[in-house]
Amino acid sequence: MAYCTNCGTEIQTGEIHVCPLDPKESRTSEENIGGVSLGKHSAEGPKEEAAQPFLAPHAAPAIPAPLPAVAQPVTEGPSGHARQPGQPGQSSAASATASRFAEAAKGEWNKLDTGKLLGLLKNPLSALRLRGDSDLMLGIFGIVSPILGFLIWAWALKRSIVNSVAGGLSDIGFFGDDLGALSGTLSSRITIVGPLFAASIVSVVILLAVAYLLGNWRGQEKQSSRDGIVSLGGVQLFAGAVFLVSALLVFVSPSLSMLLLTGTILLAFVFTQYAAIRMFRIPEERVSLFLVLTVAIQVVAVAIILGSFSSQLADGFQRVIGGF
Repeated sequence: MAYCTNCGTEIQTGEIHVCPLDPKESRTSEENIGGVSLGKHSAEGPKEEAAQPFLAPHAAPAIPAPLPAVAQPVTEGPSGHARQPGQPGQSSAASATASRFAEAAKGEWNKLDTGKLLGLLKNPLSALRLRGDSDLMLGIFGIVSPILGFLIWAWALKRSIVNSVAGGLSDIGFFGDDLGALSGTLSSRITIVGPLFAASIVSVVILLAVAYLLGNWRGQEKQSSRDGIVSLGGVQLFAGAVFLVSALLVFVSPSLSMLLLTGTILLAFVFTQYAAIRMFRIPEERVSLFLVLTVAIQVVAVAIILGSFSSQLADGFQRVIGGF
């Protein structure tokens, strides 16, 4: 029979006794708390265990301190504003914008229906069947084509004039045999391509703008600007093709080329007005006023353009004469 040495309580064999007078609670001999083995009271009596050194609890692994942030160099953009490394500059933004524009233009070009393109060349009034949401490229192409065609015709006219004048002066031996130098001098002094190109742009813009604005004003059916560009612009496509033919005829027969050019301009004007009347559904009682206004505005615009062109052409010929 065993008894607790602190409180004197009888301890049965195999019983684990928790003494209320002992400040440390008894545990089994195999249990450690904080690395210290605590003795227990059992039936065999108290057993003293060798003192073991106190072991500190395992410390948590040390976390390395973060490295100090390294200041990134700040560069200065073309506009003088600070720009961090990696931030795209104005050149990168311009390149990205140009790339997006090129992709958009390529996508629109791929939408170009060659069948409709040929149809517009055969019948310009088929442009009235075009749709603004799907045929915008055809309308833009139709507006640009007569401007480019007229530009090529103006260049051909200049070359024809230079060749004729240089050839005539060379035949009489007035400037010797240096025909190449004479042609270069005449070409630099006869400045008719720029004024004619500007005149073509202004004429096309005025023609389409007047037809669209007056048509929306006097017509019963209003059209969006997109539909106006597609339909009225598509009508002009044939004129660009005929202007190219006129440019080739300049070197064969300048008079025939001028006649074909003038007839094409008048025909493009008539087609545009007729297309506007049908497109905007202008009533019969309003057609006369519509035609009078469009013709009057176009005549005034052409007179202003020709007046400006005539003065620049006269200055060019004076430079030619004064240079020799």
